[in-house]
Amino acid sequence: MGYILGHSIEPFFFGRLIATPDNIQDESITLKFLAKSRVWLKLKQYQSDLLRQDPYDPILVNVNSRADPDTVLEFRSAVWHFDRLPTLAHGASAPDLNVSISDILIPENGFLTFAEWEHFYKAFNWKIGQQPLQQVLVRTNISWTQAGAGFVDIPTGSPVSGWTGGSIVSGWPKPGSGLAGGYTVAYGFAFSGTEFATATSHHWVWENMNDTHQEGDTMSEDVSWTTYSCTGERILYQIFSQSGVVDPWSSTTMGGEPGVNIPLHVQWSELLICWWIVYTTLGLEYDVRRPRQETMQFTLTSDLQPVFVDIHEPASVDTETLTLSGGDVSLPIINTLSWYTLQFTGQAVQAGTYAVSTPEAVGGPYYAVAINSGGTVGTTEPAWTLALGSVITDGGVHWAMVGATIPNDYPICGRRYGDQGAVLLAAAGRYFRHTDHRAAGRHFRPASRHRRRHHADVLERPEWCRRS
Repeated sequence: MGYILGHSIEPFFFGRLIATPDNIQDESITLKFLAKSRVWLKLKQYQSDLLRQDPYDPILVNVNSRADPDTVLEFRSAVWHFDRLPTLAHGASAPDLNVSISDILIPENGFLTFAEWEHFYKAFNWKIGQQPLQQVLVRTNISWTQAGAGFVDIPTGSPVSGWTGGSIVSGWPKPGSGLAGGYTVAYGFAFSGTEFATATSHHWVWENMNDTHQEGDTMSEDVSWTTYSCTGERILYQIFSQSGVVDPWSSTTMGGEPGVNIPLHVQWSELLICWWIVYTTLGLEYDVRRPRQETMQFTLTSDLQPVFVDIHEPASVDTETLTLSGGDVSLPIINTLSWYTLQFTGQAVQAGTYAVSTPEAVGGPYYAVAINSGGTVGTTEPAWTLALGSVITDGGVHWAMVGATIPNDYPICGRRYGDQGAVLLAAAGRYFRHTDHRAAGRHFRPASRHRRRHHADVLERPEWCRRS
């Protein structure tokens, strides 16, 4: 839309008609036009990337809405402004209808003051739409996960002695089992040779082989006994004892032949209760997580004078409550830049940088993460894909595709270039424990313990993920 000035046409509006003309029966017809660049969304994305700073706080924005350019205005008293005439701005190579923001409270060009003689009397109309707010109550819930992980070596000290050592050995915590309070047994061992104790029977026979004997000589012995491989309390029962008698002049029967020879004989049964000596080792791991939530609330009070005051008026009339959904502050914040911002600024892209496509240009949104450092994007936006892990070459940057959303439970990192189709995994710190322990002359090596932890600084680390 323009006008003729002399022999030339002066444009004063570039846009498109967005509604049917009003009052077409009158002498003046009202037309509604919308002034926007053909690439207005790219320009808006670029401006929103510049505005992702204080007072903008990504914690108060849903993780999948952080790439939405409109979210930055939720923290400002501003609206998007679209120029109605092309200008050469932002270092562009050609004039365009540029995008900026306009504060609705503090005008960029100041206030316009009209005196009473500067307008038509009948054309002036002013009214109060509503009573001005006196205060705004802002409330949000912030959540996080309180976590702790580590290892505790339980000192066992001297061996444990007692009569019930068997129950200690059988009931000692086993590796991999869980204990109360969030503990897991990394290694645990209880050993005593008592459970392998044995009873050994012995038999000894002796006979006097001399050619001559004296009265009272021992002619033979036959002894049986049992020994044990442990100490303890021995209990004897069923005891039988017979004294030996030697008398050549007596007889065991009336009128019988003289001579009595009854050998000594002692017999009993026995029970040995072993005394246990138990050697123990114990190491525990803990990895506990508890969800926490905190409510943040503050009140903004205006310095406006109320239009009228009614003592019976509820407080909600001049008070507005804003409820914001807070994120999980224990999760890493993944900031996403638009591809157009990277292309427009020509900045070098570092590994771990996240980018989002321009929906008006290639559809989407598509999210990707850079897997190499130092390159710059190409002159045209690449053909993104939803194939997780696919590598896209874009000028000097290699992007690994993340998908249509950003993961909100852990950070992810890209594969090395050429690892086509590899699934992106969480970057994690690892630690291994492989310790030797000795007890009661026995040597054992517990299985290696492996644990994975997530780190918030994964985007700053040059190391790449590993396959699980």
